[in-house]
Order: sequence, then C-alpha cells, then structure tokens
Amino acid sequence: MRKSIPRGRQSDERGQSLVEMAVMMPLLLIVLAGVLDFGRVIYINVVLTNGVREIALTGATRSIEESLLESLAIQELERAGIESDALVVSIEYTETGMPATDTIVVDANYQASLILTFLPFSNVTLHSHAELPIFWTLTE
Repeated sequence: MRKSIPRGRQSDERGQSLVEMAVMMPLLLIVLAGVLDFGRVIYINVVLTNGVREIALTGATRSIEESLLESLAIQELERAGIESDALVVSIEYTETGMPATDTIVVDANYQASLILTFLPFSNVTLHSHAELPIFWTLTE
C-alpha cells in the first residue's frame, strides 16, 4: 500500500535542497578558482622555464650581447602571455667548473598574481634558472 506524504513535507524538502546548494555553491566556486589558479601558475612556470632555456641556448650558440639577449627574453616571454611588468631577467657569461669552462647563466623571476586575492599569499614568485656551456670563444 502506498502512503501519501503530507503537502507540508514536500515543500520543506525543496527548501532544504535550496539551503544546501546555497551553502555549498560558494565553497565549490572557491575550490574551482583554486584549481584554475594552480593550473595557471603551473602553465606560467613551464613557459618561464622554456623561455629561459631557449635564451640560454641562443646565447650559448651565438655571440650576442647580454642586453640584447635580455630584450629577446622579455619579448619571447611576452609572446607567451607573461607580463613584462612583473618579470626580471638577468644574463651573464661566467667561467665555472674545474677546469674552467665558459658558460652562460640565465635567471628569471616572475611575480604571478592569483585570482584568489583574499588569501594571505595573493602573489607567487616563480624562479627559473638555466646554465649552458658556450660553443664560441669569449673575447676579452
């Protein structure tokens, strides 16, 4: 035999679902924004690392001044979507190792701003480093 549910209970259950959704929706949106932020930071880190390696390879295979390499690095990273305002690139030619080998060292730092600005860390500093032996001779 089928029992009938009084009318008052059905409307209470609908209201309960609405309250549950109203409580959970902000939490789900915060989690979604966190996942998007994390993915964006990973993407920026990969782009930064690849750009630094590309510039180090360019400087290792061709005799190019450090200032020109720095401007090429900034242009390369801007094309990939990294803002140059929060980007610092440093390039230097050094002698390292035993016996001394001429190398090019490229460092880049980037301040990535997050979507979730209410967190205590709304900016993340990303760092990338590349060091390669040069294939041409340094003239002094």
